[in-house]
Amino acid sequence: MISLTKPFTEKQLRTVLARWLTMSAPPVTADPPAEPPVPDVDSGTAAASPLDPVTLDTLRQLGERRGQDVLGTIVQMYLDRTPALVATLQDAVARQDAEGIRQQAHTFKSNCGHVGAMALVELCQELEDRGAAQLTTDTAELMRVIETEYASVQDALKVLMQEASS
Repeated sequence: MISLTKPFTEKQLRTVLARWLTMSAPPVTADPPAEPPVPDVDSGTAAASPLDPVTLDTLRQLGERRGQDVLGTIVQMYLDRTPALVATLQDAVARQDAEGIRQQAHTFKSNCGHVGAMALVELCQELEDRGAAQLTTDTAELMRVIETEYASVQDALKVLMQEASS
């Protein structure tokens, strides 16, 4: 692996950094966990959640190692920043601005990946691809699907924040 695509795991980052930082020495790799992390989510709600439990658990574990609320910080940043991103994306779609659609979909996609909103990541990738290909037809319909999924993600993240604070 020479490069990374977002979202990436800590192990993937270590592997790439080790390759680039120790070109003359054997690559340093992180020991993989014995078992995949177990999501800290009720099994009854995990299937219905628009959030990837592994991503959330990874953020929780990172926070525990650092003694910080990494998950809470990232979720709050997402909730604070994405309404403006979505509004800008909606505007680009309304104007049928292919380059604006591509850029804004890419930015929003990255933000969604950070909180594990993988369905939104896929939808944004589709919209980004349409913008890159100058295909602005049917982008309004895709934007409506994105808006619906985004509302579900926002609701799930707000519940997550409420549960964390209680």
